[in-house]
Amino acid sequence: MARETVKAGKNFDLEKIKSILPHREPFLLIDSVDEIVDAEPGQKKGRKIYSTKKIKEDEFYFKGHFPGNPVMPGVLMVETMAQVGAFGMYDLEDHGPDYKVLFLGVDAVRFRKIVTPGSTIKIEVEVLNYKPSRSKFHGVIRDAATGEICCEADMIAAAATAANKGEF
Repeated sequence: MARETVKAGKNFDLEKIKSILPHREPFLLIDSVDEIVDAEPGQKKGRKIYSTKKIKEDEFYFKGHFPGNPVMPGVLMVETMAQVGAFGMYDLEDHGPDYKVLFLGVDAVRFRKIVTPGSTIKIEVEVLNYKPSRSKFHGVIRDAATGEICCEADMIAAAATAANKGEF
């Protein structure tokens, strides 16, 4: 599948995600993106990206975090939100075909509820500020069954290409 600008829409499957994000198993942490909604048509600022993930019993991180009491690591909750945000901001014209997103920072991270095997989580990421070179997002992970917040954070990411060699 060729790379193309990600636009508002519904039901982006794993094949589409892999055509945009460079991540692969076991570190591709999103299975699908349910919906992308633009606050203003064609504008990334205010865009909301919604995703759902079923946390499987055999996720790679449960073997060591923690045996007998498996919990999804907080850093992977943040990475999950970052991947959802990176997918939702991709723009072929702004970034070109060889872009990758680099994480620049995370602020105001809060872990409020543990995520365990068998849980389903809802991920919502809002683009607070968008520039082709640098964007700011706010992400929230909720327990799909209760609506309780599991994790939230503000994230800053930048688009890196072979042309700028990841220098910002």
